[in-house]
Amino acid sequence: MTYRAAAPHLALRATLAHRERGTRVPLSRRERAGPIALAMGGRGAAVLNLSAISARLALAFAAMSGLMAVAMGTVAAHILQGRIDAEALGWFDTGVRYQMWHAIALVGVAAFLARRQGRALGAAALAWMVGTVLFSGSLYVLALTGFRPVAMITPLGGIAFLIGWASLASYALRARLG
Repeated sequence: MTYRAAAPHLALRATLAHRERGTRVPLSRRERAGPIALAMGGRGAAVLNLSAISARLALAFAAMSGLMAVAMGTVAAHILQGRIDAEALGWFDTGVRYQMWHAIALVGVAAFLARRQGRALGAAALAWMVGTVLFSGSLYVLALTGFRPVAMITPLGGIAFLIGWASLASYALRARLG
């Protein structure tokens, strides 16, 4: 049972009436979807809805990712130089570069998402977010700790990046961009 109020004061009145009777307040479809769906624009159900990736989520992730990439680059240039070997510094640099490039690309996708929704755009945004965490994150851990098994995660992040670019190409070929 869903209650849809035409105005907020009606929703409040219904909530108070349910409290007086001791019954549960019916939740809207948005509220039933859960916190993850609400963070992704309030659409979708318990399953991931790729067209529900919001411009706000994509832009916020891109901004935080760009900030982190600049911070990690600064750490590499000023703190890690001379403390880790050249190979590890190379891994770290690769993680920073890929993180920054995909943060910039994600800003572009967020701009498109602000104007129109689409499964391919949502898939590109999600793939780049996952790819950033897996690819760059695993390279940072590898460079800082030398723990080699974490390197097995890096290709998964690379695959996620490729899926994101393929999704963007799919969107570009199908959408009317005029």
